[in-house]
Amino acid sequence: MQELTDAPLAPLTTFRLGGPATRLLTATTDDEVIAAVREADASGTPLLVIGGGSNLVIGDKGFEGTALRIATRGFALDGTDLTLAAGENWSDAVARTVEAGLAGIECLAGIPGSAGATPIQNVGAYGQEVSSTITEVVAYDRTAGETVTLSNAECAFSYRHSRFKEHPGRFVVLRVRFALEDAGGLSAPIKYAETARTLGVEAGDRVPAADARETVLKLRAGKGMVLDPEDHDTWSAGSFFTNPVLTEAQYADFLARVHERLGADVTPPAFPAGRGA
Repeated sequence: MQELTDAPLAPLTTFRLGGPATRLLTATTDDEVIAAVREADASGTPLLVIGGGSNLVIGDKGFEGTALRIATRGFALDGTDLTLAAGENWSDAVARTVEAGLAGIECLAGIPGSAGATPIQNVGAYGQEVSSTITEVVAYDRTAGETVTLSNAECAFSYRHSRFKEHPGRFVVLRVRFALEDAGGLSAPIKYAETARTLGVEAGDRVPAADARETVLKLRAGKGMVLDPEDHDTWSAGSFFTNPVLTEAQYADFLARVHERLGADVTPPAFPAGRGA
């Protein structure tokens, strides 16, 4: 495991901002990740876990403690089952699944960061969410002091939320497993209106998965949401927002007001968010 002191953190974030860490460890295996976390917890040292650095802003003063960079690698396909190491680049992994003729995450192309971060936020875009394909997450539980394997249900996914986000800092993701679909090179049904319109198809249609991926990349690039190491204007967190979340009663009231003002034939786009919302 590589160890540096007074190490700059800016190069490890997509904003390219931030001062140094007192200590920077780079872990390339799960055992190294666990050992580093256990050491920090045992000594009471503040710990900052860094994956792709795309959801992270570090101040000029840096971080007084141990920064742990997750640099594990692993892309394993067994039929339609995919296992990704937490440190795998997410967008690259999406591209490889499309090349393999598999569907399920092709519309999540271009999202910055690493695979291990995807279940934490229940990453989603353009009509797809990782919660639809994740079967289990292997993580180190800092509270229990052991490695745990959590099923999809145990991850408690909802709109941009999960068990991991509910308990920040408790879990360090090691591996994520997905169940993809062999659709003969076609995408999953296109759900997002903008994607369908750009592709010239109806919502629910399938298209070549490579076309879906390229279309999403073009849409994201047009909004300045695809990182380019050579283009300072793209140094950002990608697309970073959530839609309003309403209870069923609030949505019914909102829909009634829309119909009252705009007509009964107007229905705003809405998606179930889980947990009664």
